[in-house]
Amino acid sequence: MTRAKKLRIVHCVRSPFGGIFRHILDLAHQQHHEGHDVGLILDSETCSPFEAAKIEAETTSLTLGVAKFPIKRQIGSGDLMAFWRMYKALKAMKPDVVHTHGAKGGALGRTVASCLPQKPVRLYCPHGGSLHYDKDSLKGKIFFGLERMLEKITDSLVFVSEYEMRSYFAKVGQPKVSWNLTYNGLRDHEFTPIPADEQAYDFLMIGQLRDLKGPDLFIDALKMLHNQGKKATALIVGSGEDEEKYRSMVREYGLEAHVTFSKPMPAIQAFAKTHCVVVPSRAESMPYIVLEAIGAQKPLIATQVGGIPEIFGDQAHVLVPANNALSLGEAMLVKLESRELAQAQAAQLVEQIKSGFSLTTMNRTILDEYYRGFRIRPDINLPLTTKTENVQNAA
Repeated sequence: MTRAKKLRIVHCVRSPFGGIFRHILDLAHQQHHEGHDVGLILDSETCSPFEAAKIEAETTSLTLGVAKFPIKRQIGSGDLMAFWRMYKALKAMKPDVVHTHGAKGGALGRTVASCLPQKPVRLYCPHGGSLHYDKDSLKGKIFFGLERMLEKITDSLVFVSEYEMRSYFAKVGQPKVSWNLTYNGLRDHEFTPIPADEQAYDFLMIGQLRDLKGPDLFIDALKMLHNQGKKATALIVGSGEDEEKYRSMVREYGLEAHVTFSKPMPAIQAFAKTHCVVVPSRAESMPYIVLEAIGAQKPLIATQVGGIPEIFGDQAHVLVPANNALSLGEAMLVKLESRELAQAQAAQLVEQIKSGFSLTTMNRTILDEYYRGFRIRPDINLPLTTKTENVQNAA
């Protein structure tokens, strides 16, 4: 199929945090680099200064502009105003493709896109989202039913891991629309070793500070090491709804002199401050922090959840069980006492992810899915040329 010279692509997401936002900004960067116009719509209330700085750094890539307004996590009356504001923003951006991300961004974005006069191709990537719910729970039944209904206004589903794909099939059902498996990927320069500083901490945890990501397990494991006489140091980088709870745990355990909390910072900066990265998550889809740590050749401890085993491949046996502070602590002890061996293993692991987890591959596969949408939608035509129009902070 002949490709258009330029597409107008708008990414819609509710909360601009973590791997989901990294995924979006990477796509925006690469899509702009390949000649397309890109826009972004997101929640204004959860966009912290750290995320705002990331958006600012990609301003040149976001040629269609950025629209920010309140989008609540839970379903409520505020969704009516969010719908109207998103409708105005998308109508002004005139997208050929609306690529939605996460449960709320996916539901709202696809619904609004289906009401637009320009009939864009509609894609949805769950990024875990509602798939973390138990299939037999009341919330699970409600959200999975909604996911199935929303397929009627979806042209394609994009899964970022085989685990996410299997979860969707098991909880929502076999998709009735086109679907695609596309792994997250790193930029070429991220496959560069980052050595530890002289004053580096023994361990680093970086990410959202909430129970799903396992900070409490990390702190429990540190306590275990200290009880064994191993006075390990740790840096916890991030912010979140449960931060004060974890600070209280550190005080209660008497670890204040050994554990430091830091506001969010780029992973490349945090990696230089540690000898080993720890990802103690209880649930994940395809976490960028694991890819980033491997690309930087940092010794890594991660749990056997979500798509992480797919990253490790034949080395997946080194992953630790989820929700198990004892196993996590034992793995941390091994890294602490065998630092040279851990570094050698990290150098080996990077070689097996270079080809399958690159941004170039990720973007090419997703662009192919966009063009497939034009092929399966008889009511829309593939645009040959478009004119860039910027909509900054629409609505």
